[in-house]
Amino acid sequence: HPSSSLSPPRPRCTQHASGMAEEEVKIELTDRGRALESQMSYRPKMDTYRVGNQASVKRPTVHALRHGQRWRGLTEIFVDATGEAGDDAVVEIADGKHGAAAKAVKFGMWDGVFARCLLNIFGVIMYLRLGWLVGYAGVGLSFSIILTSVIITLVTTLSLSAICTNGQVAGGGAYFFISRSLGPAFGASIGATFFVANAVAVALYLIGFAETVVGLVDDEILIKSWDQRFIAGAALVLLVVLCFIGVNWVIKVQLGLLAVLVLSIIAFFIGCLMDPSSSDDHKAFVGFKFGRNFDPQFEPDDPASAAEASSEDGTVTWGVAFAVFFPAVTGIMAGANISGDLRDPSRAIPKGTLLAVGVSTVVYLLLAFFIGAVCLRGIQLDNGEWTGLVHDSLLMAKVSVWPPIVYLGIFAATLSSALASLVGAPRILQALARDNLFPYISYFGKGYGASNEPYRGYSLTSVIATLCLLPGDLNAIAPLISNFFLLSYALTNLACFVASLSKSPGWRPTFRHYNKWVSLVGAVVSTGLMLWLDLMMGFLTLLIATLCFFYVDRNVPYKSWGSASEGFLYVHSLDIIETISRHETHVKNWRPQFLVLSGLPEERPHLVKLAYTLRKGRGLTMFGNVILGSLAEHAEERRRLNESGDYYLRARRLHAFMRTVTAGSLREGVRSLLQASGIGIMTPNTVLLGWMKSWATADVELVDDYVGTVGDAFDCGCGVVIVRDEQHRLPEFGAEAPQPRKGLARAVSRRRYSDIDEIRVEVANAAEEGSSVTIDVWWLVDDGGLTVLLAHILRLSHRYRHCQLRIMAEPGTGSVEEQHAHLAQVTVDMERMMKQFRISATVVPVEPNIPDEDVDRLYAGLVERGVDIEEGVRTQTRNFIRTGLRIKKYSKHTKFAVVSIPVPRVDVNGRLYMAWLDTLSGQTETPVLLVRGNQQSVLTFDS
Repeated sequence: HPSSSLSPPRPRCTQHASGMAEEEVKIELTDRGRALESQMSYRPKMDTYRVGNQASVKRPTVHALRHGQRWRGLTEIFVDATGEAGDDAVVEIADGKHGAAAKAVKFGMWDGVFARCLLNIFGVIMYLRLGWLVGYAGVGLSFSIILTSVIITLVTTLSLSAICTNGQVAGGGAYFFISRSLGPAFGASIGATFFVANAVAVALYLIGFAETVVGLVDDEILIKSWDQRFIAGAALVLLVVLCFIGVNWVIKVQLGLLAVLVLSIIAFFIGCLMDPSSSDDHKAFVGFKFGRNFDPQFEPDDPASAAEASSEDGTVTWGVAFAVFFPAVTGIMAGANISGDLRDPSRAIPKGTLLAVGVSTVVYLLLAFFIGAVCLRGIQLDNGEWTGLVHDSLLMAKVSVWPPIVYLGIFAATLSSALASLVGAPRILQALARDNLFPYISYFGKGYGASNEPYRGYSLTSVIATLCLLPGDLNAIAPLISNFFLLSYALTNLACFVASLSKSPGWRPTFRHYNKWVSLVGAVVSTGLMLWLDLMMGFLTLLIATLCFFYVDRNVPYKSWGSASEGFLYVHSLDIIETISRHETHVKNWRPQFLVLSGLPEERPHLVKLAYTLRKGRGLTMFGNVILGSLAEHAEERRRLNESGDYYLRARRLHAFMRTVTAGSLREGVRSLLQASGIGIMTPNTVLLGWMKSWATADVELVDDYVGTVGDAFDCGCGVVIVRDEQHRLPEFGAEAPQPRKGLARAVSRRRYSDIDEIRVEVANAAEEGSSVTIDVWWLVDDGGLTVLLAHILRLSHRYRHCQLRIMAEPGTGSVEEQHAHLAQVTVDMERMMKQFRISATVVPVEPNIPDEDVDRLYAGLVERGVDIEEGVRTQTRNFIRTGLRIKKYSKHTKFAVVSIPVPRVDVNGRLYMAWLDTLSGQTETPVLLVRGNQQSVLTFDS
């Protein structure tokens, strides 16, 4: 940190045996001006803007600045007024790793990217199949094939360049780009498949090298059937030894191979300008003529070859010729695969890759033009055999001024491609292992030396390549390798498209020459091309990638990598919320959205269980917690409690959110939750809270606060659900609010939760064995239908799906005859409404035979408990008691009783209101949901 005359003197600290730093000079915090100067003296630094473990220095937290904590020296230890390091103390990462990294050999754009990409692009297809392509398609269509192939790879290169320039790039190549852009699941898919593709490609290139050697020798070297395997195996050993020596030597060797390639191409161009020879080997070489072989000829001159070309399996068309040539341009990821070994990947990868694509395109076009201008498609030799562009794969070497240099070029092309795959595959595996996305591969994440060489990855790649060399023929899986590369191109383009579509402020690539819609087209074309080249292999590629995707998506914990998919989901979700919030919600689409006044969820598990049971409503669920105290005092703890609550809910797979507020009282905190929770239409409309068991003995203020909270919920337009469960005895609402506990988030994150079956336990079992399997609904008042709807949602849950829904028809008041007449009418009306509501339920008439003696006894009990029953509400109180006795009689052994409750008036006596609720729900041990809607319809007859 910079030293300034404005900065306060740094306190000296001693180190105790316990390791705690303590200040020797007491810090004076009275001078607020000097404290502000101290804050302002910390200028922006590059190191503080690195994410996670990459940050070598961390800036002071707001909590430290707000509370006058100071920091000293480069170790960034925050010291408060007591002279001890506080909770916000952070220590700078040691410089050891940075020193080691400084000694590592890093590569630039020319040697690290351009040369590697050019070597991978210039493969054996350039030497052995370019003449064949011109022989069938002609120069004109060959140009179209080359340019079409280049356009596909160029679009991917532009997308890759945009991703690479949007921040610092670490090791892992295509895996790193895609995983950080599309998320771990997509990254794991491409990482696993790309590693296997590169490992198997090593064997494929080495077999091509061995075939060329055996073909040139034209004699038995050791054992004829094993010559290819021996040569390929020996080459693999040499390449592995070279990799173990170090990637810097690999780059040097590749530069030498590139020189050989360049010389072979120059030798060919020189040979094209020379006079042709009269020997049989050069009979197809007839000298330069502009326009020769410009038109296609998909039927060769040789009758035998023509018959073969026109057969069902050998038809040569533009598509077949394109499929043969396209792998010749698929080396654009070679530089990106060693992104961790580059000095400046964000600069080197875009420029080096684009330059390699441009140079290779020009060379391919010139080669196609010249070889078509100097050679015949086919000509018959004196011995009856045919030679020419279509028939002789080594014609390019025979045309060159010195054929051996072209053979060396063929060797250089195969060996350089094998070497690029051998270097790239272990680095992809290393990055994949360090991210710990798949089990049992973390062993391969370790690196050695200053360059962090993946020696363990080299070993595994060598084993895979050796196993693939044993059959000696990889033609069956060669299309699968090409498809894996095409899959990486498709996902790279998709990553660029999603990042652009997310419109995230963090998407700021310095490379501007890209277009999101072009990237999308590139992704679609790459996927379509993968299926078109080989339908079965294309489906197999997609199947493997899909299996990897779902495995990681379901089994790997969330990783905050700032992927573009997160930004896209955010924008998409915001658009949806804005769209649906513009229109009034129809009753048919109404669903309960709960604000659960649970405090810390783990301290009131029964409310959590009920919220889980009601999840079938598919509505928003938020858990509210109130911390008593000032916001400044508990700001950090509020954040930690939110994090720990969210973790607790996620561990139980609850689709819910945690919201913690700080307030001077419990009721004020609940008011804040009621008014500020949610966004747009995603706002709680139903409050779920526990029952206050101590209502009869608690302080009047506490009871009034509880009842007032219920009233506040109605004032905010919410319905209310009060859960009463005497068997499990929920913590009472009015108990002291949980105070902040240090380290809670850390403790919760380490806790191992039981299986989800724990939470599927029903909210309460019936009190007696043999209880009926019914849910009884006491719909006493027209509240809009919430009482019935919640009972219906309960029955949709897995636990209660076999329960029968019973609608209890109340007899009303008056004489016995009047009650019976009213009961008959209510029963008919209820049956008709349930039918119109399309809710399967049985309407049960409730007999009015409740003895007055029982009512008088319970009424007297309320008076004895100190409930002040005013003159105007005595009859109403007796009616509540009578209804409670009916609930006891008819719903004693039910699974649930769902009972309508009155709305508390503003001037209501809090203890009296609680007495009413107690008389409705306290006569039975059955779990009771006391429900009241907000007087707006939540059920409708409309279709």
